[in-house]
Amino acid sequence: MFISSHDLDEVERLVDTVAFIDAGRLVLCEPFADLQARFRRIEATTDAADPQPSATPDSWIGLRQAGRVVRFVETRYVEGETERRAGERFSAAAIDVQPMTLREIFVAIVRERREAR
Repeated sequence: MFISSHDLDEVERLVDTVAFIDAGRLVLCEPFADLQARFRRIEATTDAADPQPSATPDSWIGLRQAGRVVRFVETRYVEGETERRAGERFSAAAIDVQPMTLREIFVAIVRERREAR
């Protein structure tokens, strides 16, 4: 069955596989469980007054910095490995990792695509 909807909360409860279309182009199609497993919202709190993120992995999107806090979305999350890399990159005193809803994942992907244009 194919469902097309902007009500992503409802879609999240119904589907096994998700496809995202942005500006008429298919940008993602994969099992929902796999998608949820690989996307995480990361927040790193650093000891440094001005954490200068040097080159970051391609899998980190939407990187934003506010004072000592750096936030981004990891698109290829690996438990333990992602935390280690973020901790090293930002000299982090604390790393907070949160799962994302389908809506949050969609917004992160579309925002990244539009900022890249």
